[in-house]
Amino acid sequence: MAAACTGITWSHNGEYLAASCLDNTVLVWRWQEEIPWRMSGFGGKIRRLAWSNITSGIAPLLAVACLEEIIVWKKEKNDEEGWLSWGLIAQEDIITDLGFQPNSLLLGSVGEDGQLLLWKKAKQLSQRLEGVSAGFSSLAWHPLGLKLAAGGQNGELLILAKSYRGRGFG
Repeated sequence: MAAACTGITWSHNGEYLAASCLDNTVLVWRWQEEIPWRMSGFGGKIRRLAWSNITSGIAPLLAVACLEEIIVWKKEKNDEEGWLSWGLIAQEDIITDLGFQPNSLLLGSVGEDGQLLLWKKAKQLSQRLEGVSAGFSSLAWHPLGLKLAAGGQNGELLILAKSYRGRGFG
């Protein structure tokens, strides 16, 4: 790696390893292969990496939080084509954490703006929840995916449950 590593995470199936670097790049290795894919073009510090635990085509999705944007990466079928990416922008301040709902492509993100956002299929904003005035610092999905906890920067803890009457979490 050309710069210090700031984050590292294995995909849930153990096939891929992603690492973020201080030079604003992400490297992804497939297990037992020496040469990584190099993702670049990030506008600032990469704060979080998260893999989906189900595949979308060939491999799990990789979500990367950088400033107010999430970049989602999907592996192409042909290794030479690498990874396709798209951006998700709706957070109004720095994204502090993100994660996929277990056994789903629903992506949750929280930020310093005090908002919790849910992204359907890691593509479309499906729910925006206002939470805390000083911003969020972390989020965690329950292992069954029916609850979502978000921690505030002033010590708050919000626990949201999946709504069966309506749509989403509340």
